[in-house]
Amino acid sequence: MLTAWLGEEPIDLNNDGTESANFLDEMDCYNNETIVFSNDGTGVAMSTSYAEFTFEIVVGTEDEYTYTIDCINENESTNLTWDQNGDTVSITDDFGTTEWTISGNQLSITLPDGFGASNEDGSVILTQDLTFVYTKQ
Repeated sequence: MLTAWLGEEPIDLNNDGTESANFLDEMDCYNNETIVFSNDGTGVAMSTSYAEFTFEIVVGTEDEYTYTIDCINENESTNLTWDQNGDTVSITDDFGTTEWTISGNQLSITLPDGFGASNEDGSVILTQDLTFVYTKQ
């Protein structure tokens, strides 16, 4: 189950006055996202929603933002194949092959510029590297 979206720097995405580096703590999207691995080297990644992020700069500041999150519900399953070599798991789906890391009961991957938010006209984009963490249930 997806348990964390870890950004490089904490952000207050839900505008409640508290920043978090785990962006899942800041929104109600991505609940019950799972990857199910079968013993035969196949699996399924299941997605229940995705988020669209926008921001506005706070008037009178140069580096403070108010964020808007739109959670879009979906019910999407993606078939995959996988192979493990030590603490590395290679996952291949329609989008290509990615290398994930196992540590204890967690599987993770860091995506450069994996988090992005743009202002309303799309001319300015904020990005951070983003680590997805799945925890074995």
